[in-house]
Amino acid sequence: MPVVYRCSRCGFPLYIFARVGQSSYGLQTPSEIIYAHGGRCPRCGKPLEPPRLDRIRIEFNVANAARRLYEETRRVHVPLTSLALHLQNVLSEAGEEATA
Repeated sequence: MPVVYRCSRCGFPLYIFARVGQSSYGLQTPSEIIYAHGGRCPRCGKPLEPPRLDRIRIEFNVANAARRLYEETRRVHVPLTSLALHLQNVLSEAGEEATA
């Protein structure tokens, strides 16, 4: 299941971890994401801070979450070709399960 770090103000995807093997370092921590962006959201400029437990959201409907994530990456023109291929596979598998 993909892990997405977003700006709490504008919703910009700061980091997307699509699958195991995407990076040799694994999933980045919130502090690493904050450091990588210089402490501010690149879209709206809001100061980034570590997430609070009440703001973490877990989505169980993987197909809808993957579809929204795929649409957003296309909308913001993020060059995530491996993510796009992975999400297309997830969506096609979810479509096959829905028709079965």
